[in-house]
Amino acid sequence: MTRRVLATLFCLLAAACAPKDPITLRNAWVRTPAPGLAVAAGYLDIANTGTATIALTGATSPAAGAIEIHTETHDGDMMQMRQIDSLSIPSGQTVSLAPGGTHLMLLQFKTAGPRVPMTLNFSDGSRRDVEFELRSLDGGPP
Repeated sequence: MTRRVLATLFCLLAAACAPKDPITLRNAWVRTPAPGLAVAAGYLDIANTGTATIALTGATSPAAGAIEIHTETHDGDMMQMRQIDSLSIPSGQTVSLAPGGTHLMLLQFKTAGPRVPMTLNFSDGSRRDVEFELRSLDGGPP
């Protein structure tokens, strides 16, 4: 009996000492492509509760041939989009990928369901699997 109690206490202590995952992903959704196009955009909030900056370095999905990180800027009536290699998530901050700004560009997009599975890759070598909700062009249900 004593061994069981000690083993349980050891497990609880080990779990308490294990490092907490510093990355939290919320509000993940993908905007469906415009009619006739095979390009979609993905959005989400990435929070970093860790003590060091971490960067989103890429993503993969069975629903896309490739995924790129893009920024979007506006100069008057002119919109410019460009690919970036990574997106820094500073310690203690949340970075939002949102329409009209930074987003994930899903190329050769193909999906048949209301959810888009995606794996996000980070600069520390970690990966996070997340399900993105599929929404229509206006942000509502498809």
